[in-house]
Amino acid sequence: MTVSATTVHPGDTVTFHGSGFTPGQQVDVLLRPPNTVLGTFTADANGNVSGQVTIPPGTKPGYYQFALLNHGGSFRVCAAVIRVVTTQTLRAVPGGPVDAARQSGAPVDAAHQSGAPVEAAYHGGTPTHSGLADTGSGKALALGGAAAGLIAAGGGTMLAVRRRRSS
Repeated sequence: MTVSATTVHPGDTVTFHGSGFTPGQQVDVLLRPPNTVLGTFTADANGNVSGQVTIPPGTKPGYYQFALLNHGGSFRVCAAVIRVVTTQTLRAVPGGPVDAARQSGAPVDAAHQSGAPVEAAYHGGTPTHSGLADTGSGKALALGGAAAGLIAAGGGTMLAVRRRRSS
């Protein structure tokens, strides 16, 4: 089975192709869970089924099985995993990084210069902040400092032990 996209938004159209069905057989296109029928198609003379369906507008973010399931006769199912994501429109936060760049005269991409909203895809939940992504650089600094402290403590311990043995 093939699908035109494995990451989609609610309302997107997905083109699919499946094979191995009985010619003339009715085949349902399902989004599971919860077994939402997206359409019913008829297998061609070679047992192939192709078409387009729309992901329902209210579909929640998550992973789903996109499946083709035959009606009656020998059981046949083709499936692919797709991920549904939602899109939220974000605006620059006053005093945030984009606003600060505008005020400082630093280069800002055209979408931000125009004040246009920026769309961001995410896998559910609500974004907790705008601005730059968390790269973990603050954590690296803390871990580096801790490592340096441990090395210094180990070196001090070795010096103390050597001096004790010398005396």
